[in-house]
Amino acid sequence: MIERSPIGVVVADDHELVRTAFVLHMKRSERLHCVAQAATGAEAVAQVVDQRPQVALVDVGLPDIDGFDVTRRVGELDVPTRVVLVSSRISTVLVQQGFDAGAWGYLSKASSMERLVDAIEAVAGGVRYVDPDVSAELVQPVAELLDPVEVLVLEQMVTGRDDAAIAWALELEVETVCGHVESLVDKLGCATRGEAVNRAVLQGAAE
Repeated sequence: MIERSPIGVVVADDHELVRTAFVLHMKRSERLHCVAQAATGAEAVAQVVDQRPQVALVDVGLPDIDGFDVTRRVGELDVPTRVVLVSSRISTVLVQQGFDAGAWGYLSKASSMERLVDAIEAVAGGVRYVDPDVSAELVQPVAELLDPVEVLVLEQMVTGRDDAAIAWALELEVETVCGHVESLVDKLGCATRGEAVNRAVLQGAAE
């Protein structure tokens, strides 16, 4: 069995306690590795240039350059880095701003370690991630294309959950969830679940 290397992450937040908490979460997961920390937006961009991480976890409220501008600047660089934005408060407006700036994920600072890991792994794998607190509202623009259960499944998908976790959350059989996933992917005109998630998130952010 081939072991996957931990996902390299730059953590950018102006509060040392918050940075420390994120780094401790990563150490415990063994699937993530903090390659550098930053306390300002300028430091975050510099660390991304220097470390070329797979993911940058960036606070929206950085003191010099806010997280949205950091995201834009990272997007202009020749690096493989995808940005996950974090903030103390979260709303569809902030999520929309984040995705407009080029972010791949948006997460609440109050998120659990499991959710943090899920978000970073999803984004590193090329799938966008949205905090569950706003997922239902964000997928509404494509909801009319789906039946009610498929909408519920999609809401779970954009939070990074796999079929087993979705089945547990919705009290369905895994096979039933698989069928709904296959159906909604087809209805959205996509080839994979990752494409379906990306379409739902980006279309929701554009509304």
